[in-house]
Amino acid sequence: MKLEFEDWLLSQKISQTADSLFHEAITCYKASAYRASLLLSYVGFQTVVKDRILLATCPTGISQAQWTNIRKNLIDDDKWDSQAFDAVQTTKPSSIFGLSDDIRHQVVYWKNRRNDCAHSKQNEINNSHVESFWLFLKSNLAKFVVSGSKEGLLNEIRNHFDFSITPPGADCFHLVEQIPVAISVSDLADFFDEIYKMFRPGTSGYPLPPPMATSEMDFWNKVLSLKDSGVVSKMIEYAKTKHRLVTDILRNHSDKIHYFTGDATFIRKLWYELLFDDQTARDFSVYCALLRNKLIPDNQIAEAHNKILSRSHGAPVEEDCITTFIATGFFDAFRQEAFANHSLSIFDWANRNSQLTKLYLERFPIDDEIATALQRIFEYENHPWSVASELDGLFSYNAAKKKEILDAFSRLQIASPRFIPSLNS
Repeated sequence: MKLEFEDWLLSQKISQTADSLFHEAITCYKASAYRASLLLSYVGFQTVVKDRILLATCPTGISQAQWTNIRKNLIDDDKWDSQAFDAVQTTKPSSIFGLSDDIRHQVVYWKNRRNDCAHSKQNEINNSHVESFWLFLKSNLAKFVVSGSKEGLLNEIRNHFDFSITPPGADCFHLVEQIPVAISVSDLADFFDEIYKMFRPGTSGYPLPPPMATSEMDFWNKVLSLKDSGVVSKMIEYAKTKHRLVTDILRNHSDKIHYFTGDATFIRKLWYELLFDDQTARDFSVYCALLRNKLIPDNQIAEAHNKILSRSHGAPVEEDCITTFIATGFFDAFRQEAFANHSLSIFDWANRNSQLTKLYLERFPIDDEIATALQRIFEYENHPWSVASELDGLFSYNAAKKKEILDAFSRLQIASPRFIPSLNS
């Protein structure tokens, strides 16, 4: 049987050494060896404390000499355990960990219970002690963040993305993986805001030129790839407050749409208002991801199709989206809007959707209604030029489609439109 504590461990960013200790503790717990389980759990906790100090920069108020000595003791097999405990309890001249007195007192309590296990004292240790310690870890481990590590990590990130210091494209994961241990949960929103402002100075939030845009997306994607569910959930919460950021993330990594499952309000805002919010957006992949993951309720899909068609422009539809669009009726909605509702006669709509029009005619039969509409629109000099160019190209290289539409014109006894040259040659 899998324990809740095992599931929680999967979401924690801890070293392999600490993880192994905790799993040994779980094995002992399942064998009813509770003293061994509590002892190993405590050593696992101490290992996490040690790792976080070794990853951190010197906290404000601690001298560099003192910090160097602490780190030296932590890599000494004979001193590391007592040094890790002392670091947690340190409050003068400054705290190493920003903890409440209550948490420090609890650590003292659990150290004493560890001693009961290690020295065969008479105090009884049973399953409830192990379970209580695990609850303490689940509730408080995220609070064991070295004071001042936020500023230190921010400086490292700024230097990494300063191309006068670090070349573009350098891997930033070694910085991202420090977030769970360097930034307290309560500080994550402010931390993400500092990063956002670093990449996008000012207030416009408009897309960045490469290579900075590529670097930014790489950074956020790596944050969302962390195993720490607390960091990821805070990142998602923050991204929702920055509409340009969240759409850029999804445009580059549409697979991340699953992080928004369950937030019906945001999902609706995304397709209703945020997608296709500028002329450079390539958003059909994001819309397809919404449909593929069934994030739009069935009773809103028709509305969503129509809203997307009213906002879409120039973006190609990726091949892997076509099946999803067919299955959900998107192309039926396009046909209705373009030909039955005569939107193909409206220059702005038609030119924005010229590639979509070409794709539709390429993939679906050209019936009498479509042939009549095309002849009517492109018979006159005043016509949507972008659509004419796309269709002229289609009928130039696709002989089967050219024959299909010419057969329709013949059946209807109407002439080929003058302003699609390939249909007149």
